[in-house]
Amino acid sequence: MSVDHDVDVTSTYEVKLTAEGVSLVSGGSEISDREPSEPSQFVTRAHGETTLNTGPIVFHSGVPVGGWGALTVFGAGGSRFSGHFHDSGAGNYDVALAIVVKAQSGTAYAWATQGHLNGTFTPGSRDYNWDISPLRSLDTGDANSLVSWWWQAATNWNIGGMVNSCVSNLGGASRVVWLNP
Repeated sequence: MSVDHDVDVTSTYEVKLTAEGVSLVSGGSEISDREPSEPSQFVTRAHGETTLNTGPIVFHSGVPVGGWGALTVFGAGGSRFSGHFHDSGAGNYDVALAIVVKAQSGTAYAWATQGHLNGTFTPGSRDYNWDISPLRSLDTGDANSLVSWWWQAATNWNIGGMVNSCVSNLGGASRVVWLNP
């Protein structure tokens, strides 16, 4: 298995709006070792690490929040979860992002973060940034045998529910390991 090339992916995205005004955006893909016809902007493998990138996160239905998220899994089992959200509107928002990867063993690994964004009329930051390298790590065998991933971003939503939804979209898991500090 060569790991010094981009990987071929098939991506799926969904957008939902509920009566409570919750905005939810998600996407995911299989992770394959086939040689791609074009480089992928969402999944890359190089030098023993796999990087998963959500691309731009844009909420619909008038929610003025946007951002991005990225997860790098290192072959030795470590990881780095980073990203950014920005509120460009008048109102305040609570925002969250969950990324779950599934290994060939059936184990799913979850990273999640949540923060608060202030709008035009509230003092405080309009931005939420994170860069997390958890002390806990993936099993080395799992870190080198990732088969699929799913992410979900939301405003005003329960982060545990988001992780459960990601695991469900991956077809379930034999166990789920949270890797947040």
